Amino acid sequence: MADRTKDGSSELSNEEKDAEWENERRRRLLSENWDAPLVVTTSVQFFESLFANRPSTCRKLHNVAKSVVYFDEAQTLPTGLAVATLGALNALMKDYGVTVVFGTATQPAFKALSSHIPDGWQPREIIQDTQNIFKDLKRVMPVWPSSRTEKMEWPEVAQGLVEHDQALCVVNLKKHAAELTRAMLEILPSQSHGSLFHLSTALCPAHRQAVLKKIRALLEEKKTVYLIATQCIEAGVDVDFPVVWRAMGPLESLAQAFGRCNREGRLQPEECEARVFVPMEDDIPMPGYKQAASVAASHYWEADLHSPEVFDSYFSKLYSDQDIGGEGSRLQRELREAIEQLKFPDIAERYRLISSDTVSVVVPYTENGAKACNALQARGLSIKALRALMFQAQPYIVNVYRNQLFRDRDIASRVIPVCGDVKGGWYTWVGKYNDQFGILTKASDEVWIV
Repeated sequence: MADRTKDGSSELSNEEKDAEWENERRRRLLSENWDAPLVVTTSVQFFESLFANRPSTCRKLHNVAKSVVYFDEAQTLPTGLAVATLGALNALMKDYGVTVVFGTATQPAFKALSSHIPDGWQPREIIQDTQNIFKDLKRVMPVWPSSRTEKMEWPEVAQGLVEHDQALCVVNLKKHAAELTRAMLEILPSQSHGSLFHLSTALCPAHRQAVLKKIRALLEEKKTVYLIATQCIEAGVDVDFPVVWRAMGPLESLAQAFGRCNREGRLQPEECEARVFVPMEDDIPMPGYKQAASVAASHYWEADLHSPEVFDSYFSKLYSDQDIGGEGSRLQRELREAIEQLKFPDIAERYRLISSDTVSVVVPYTENGAKACNALQARGLSIKALRALMFQAQPYIVNVYRNQLFRDRDIASRVIPVCGDVKGGWYTWVGKYNDQFGILTKASDEVWIV
């Protein structure tokens, strides 16, 4: 029976707390072991489990047999791992009765790598008449700059956006998102600042969800709203803007961004504005992303973003330039050799969809985030209690590269290691958490993962 507190609210008894904890533990075990008829997980979790060498991670893999595995936004799979990834999927399909389905509007041309994959790679379209489907679903007519040399400063981009009542602008880096947001704040009158939003992984997941909820409400009510975002909005985020600007980047990124323009088809294509622009500050530090953007700009300028053939050609060109099927990068060569020699620890170390050299920083977003930070600083926690707190803190985490964390004093002075975390991968943020920019700092806008 629940007891009553002084303010009249109910408080669970110890027996009820134990029962609730046991139910939560059982749910978590079912989730961790994929022991359910329907399992929802991430591509990162799926593939890194498939290539892992630890018993705790591998013990769930038998549940994949004779299942249907659906991968959403297949274009996000790193090209450097394509051969190893498709080879593993072939083994699942051939030997374990698995059916693999890829879903995306910008399908990678994996068949171009067929000769380098054991048993080849010959997928078939579930829906055959893709040409007419793409034609029927055409919502916008993208506008490109008049030339490749036409570049725009952030204040100029901001001025172009504020000419509309509702607009989304997607950029390549968090640094760029922060700079453009600040440029927008300078142009907009103070009473309109509440209509401007910034979205990137400098915000924790709970914060991003709250921002998106506000944006969707403003869009539905046809009120003024501006969103400056990184490419984190391009996969799995359902928003519908009449105006979308996209900084020049990989071709699939342009198409995904413009998929947020007139998404519901309520307007005629000529009533919308989907615009590509080249920022004056266009240097991109991520090599793979930078090369994809270069291929798009050099060979697919003004390409038809509604043509499957264009993307087939683009991905084939990209795989060729990156030599995915040949020698490739050092990491690709080492991974291929580890697989051929069945060196499982080396395979697990080298197959990483996301850089493993990151730390989790728990931020004090809302009262719940602050409680999570405080709880993780408590001393004397058992391993079981610490793991439970880490699980509960997931919505309030911002991931940061480890080497940047310790190289930047402005950041290092704002984090504290979580007590009892022997692996050293968890921290709490003790600096200011900004309602608009998250944990971006003046000294290091580029630290945070896109």
